[in-house]
Amino acid sequence: WSTGPLMPGTHSLTISVSEANPAGATVNVDAFDIRGSLPSPAALTSSEIRWVEQRLADLSYRPGAIDGIIDAQTRSAVTAFEKWEVLTRDGTIDPVVWTKLQLAKRPTPTKAGATNPWVEVNKAKQVLLLCRGGKVIWTVPVSTGNANVGVITPSGTFTIFSKTWDISPCYLPLAVTVYQGATIAIHGYPKVPTYPASHGCIRTQLWDQDVIHPLVGVGTKVYIY
Repeated sequence: WSTGPLMPGTHSLTISVSEANPAGATVNVDAFDIRGSLPSPAALTSSEIRWVEQRLADLSYRPGAIDGIIDAQTRSAVTAFEKWEVLTRDGTIDPVVWTKLQLAKRPTPTKAGATNPWVEVNKAKQVLLLCRGGKVIWTVPVSTGNANVGVITPSGTFTIFSKTWDISPCYLPLAVTVYQGATIAIHGYPKVPTYPASHGCIRTQLWDQDVIHPLVGVGTKVYIY
């Protein structure tokens, strides 16, 4: 049961418990900060944008500074959210995204018992999850391999065997052996489409690789599925 939209202010809720309830029965009341429907994406105020940025950050996405400005990093975080929630991948704060953000939950890892930290790459959703302590620390958009330009990024359990601070041709690469004689890397790249487009590697945004690289060492497990 829901009260429906409420006007700003203080409200009270009275709950009556009848004798029909069994002894020891409890009633749970959940309260959410529901911000209503989005009037128009073009009319977003700075305050509304800051709320979106903070909400994305709370859910493990990386919108950059909470400054009320929609920039490339904000759009990238929105795209990662859209990917995870299976929405249209356009990086736009539209009414669907606005509504979904209000009750969305933090992404959850599939390998909760893995050795810390670990990386998961979901090829269907085109996102990378950086995990530690049984939860997702960061959720970032990626672009994996496309058979038309290279190879499809293989699925499986792999290990980071090399970590360098090179910035060209790949930005801060984390190399993974996928099968005998073949390696791919998790690396930053200037272009990260919303679909598989690489030669086989896992592309991340440059700013996302800046935080992934320091936290992932040689020996870190990478689960690609």
